[in-house]
Amino acid sequence: MDKQKSGLLRRQIEEVLKSSPIGTEYSIELGRGIYSPSNLLLKINFIEKVGGHAVSQAELDWKRHSRSFDLKTEWLGKTFTDKGVVYTIIGLKPARRKYPVLTSYRDGVLLWRTPFIQEKMGEHLPTTAARIAESILKQV
Repeated sequence: MDKQKSGLLRRQIEEVLKSSPIGTEYSIELGRGIYSPSNLLLKINFIEKVGGHAVSQAELDWKRHSRSFDLKTEWLGKTFTDKGVVYTIIGLKPARRKYPVLTSYRDGVLLWRTPFIQEKMGEHLPTTAARIAESILKQV
């Protein structure tokens, strides 16, 4: 198995999966693959569709964790422009503490820092530390 054969096989597998009945209930994404001279190993992600829309883990993480990253939940799905390129906020990667905000654009996906997103959204939210300090001062 070489790179060219594995790429061809990958495209054929994608077509079969998307045209199967499973493709109506799930969004199917082929993840990273590893090939050797004798085989090809691929990761397949099945994302359940809710109301016809596939809800990704990054989207669920945005809804669950955006406040702890000092981001607003309503920013999910919003767009902004940087250097002439339009980006859409599509989720959060909590494990990526430095660049947690996941965006899509014409060439793929890109991760951003929280302060940059706050600036692009035109709002600087108080940091989690500032909110905790404020609540402690109110109790004193």
